[in-house]
Amino acid sequence: STVMSRIVSNTMVFTILVSICLWMAATMPEVAEIRCEGCDPVAPQWMDNIDQVCIWIFTLEYLTRLFTVSSVRFELLQPIFLAELLASDEKGDQMHLAHGLS
Repeated sequence: STVMSRIVSNTMVFTILVSICLWMAATMPEVAEIRCEGCDPVAPQWMDNIDQVCIWIFTLEYLTRLFTVSSVRFELLQPIFLAELLASDEKGDQMHLAHGLS
């Protein structure tokens, strides 16, 4: 594990925690704002802003993963990879398949 991967991982965990805490706090009547009579309570604007930043971070992380693992994606679809994956035991040792693939 590299230093950069630890930084990204810790950043994502922190972002998830912030997003969850904001969501939970926004459901509390003491925190929610009522902007007009008869309207449903909504989260304060600063909470929405932080939540938008979290969404951008999640999106950026997802797109980065999607575009940087293209070779892995194609390998996962190869029939021989799937056969080897399905034919290995829990220790990772290859088992012999009845149809000759191993």
